[in-house]
Amino acid sequence: MKRNLLTINSKMPLFSKGISIIICCYNSAYRLPLTLDYISKQKVEQDINWEIIIVDNASTDNTVEIAKIEWLKKGNPAIDFSIVEEKTPGLSSARSTGIANAKYSYLLFCDDDNWLFEDYVSNVYKIFEKYPEVMIVGGLGIAKPELSTPPVWFEKYSAWYATGPQQSKTGILENYNSYVYGAGSAYRKSAITKLNDYGFISLLSDRKGNSLESSGDVELCYAVKLTGGKIFYSEDLKFYHFIPKSRLTEQYFIKLNIGMGSSSVFLLPYLNALQHKKISLPVAKILLSNIKGYVKNWVKPENSSPINYRKYQLQGIIRSVIKNYAKLDQISSTSFFKNIKQ
Repeated sequence: MKRNLLTINSKMPLFSKGISIIICCYNSAYRLPLTLDYISKQKVEQDINWEIIIVDNASTDNTVEIAKIEWLKKGNPAIDFSIVEEKTPGLSSARSTGIANAKYSYLLFCDDDNWLFEDYVSNVYKIFEKYPEVMIVGGLGIAKPELSTPPVWFEKYSAWYATGPQQSKTGILENYNSYVYGAGSAYRKSAITKLNDYGFISLLSDRKGNSLESSGDVELCYAVKLTGGKIFYSEDLKFYHFIPKSRLTEQYFIKLNIGMGSSSVFLLPYLNALQHKKISLPVAKILLSNIKGYVKNWVKPENSSPINYRKYQLQGIIRSVIKNYAKLDQISSTSFFKNIKQ
């Protein structure tokens, strides 16, 4: 069931100044120790409040036990550390629960395979303090493949794995279709409450178990931009992104692109609104223009492309359109888009 991003917990102050690190976990026992080790080494000024929230998202392994053991071994007892449960599978649901339990004004989403550089938390805080118009901040993911020799195609497509620069230099993202990837991203909690005031309900569940449908982070960026928020990229915000060998197979990459194509269909109303300043969805016209481009590149792929990823994204698009066409035609009449139009 879809829901708003934030459920207010009346016992917790909503905008206390500080940073809440939210780590959403699905079977993270193997990945979590090193992630927590890097967080434990954060150099944060004493006047900056921060906490860590582990969200156990329907894990079937010993994620919770490992989290407790690792933080007891490495963590700072002065830093609040909590574990909460979210039984509904999906990254979007897990993040919602993390947000609901966060007590500070800035929300930092650290994936269970993100290893934050020691100044990450401090730098996120400083950016939000310096730029009041900025609602979302993204950093620079540095790929750390588990394989010492990753596949020959990985370097060309490493951006698919939330790594690499997100624009040419530090600053506000200006293009209408720009966004930052969810790994290592940070949000003002006030931006989330504003989305809820507009009636925003996520159309995408993002990663769910072993499913590779995604783009929930892109959807959030677009929704925040439609409410007037700015997005900032900083090349000084660095983290290693661990890429396990199971994700370095051609089969995984193909599945990833099918999922991306399937999810991309739900981003069309946001892009239409951001580009044309209209809250309308000429579904057939937009889908046709997108699919024509993919078909052209499917028939005649780039000579330099080791894998014709467009073919697989097209498969995802077609599947999603067939399954969701009626729903897509109604998106522009949802509460969020109606309120944006006003």
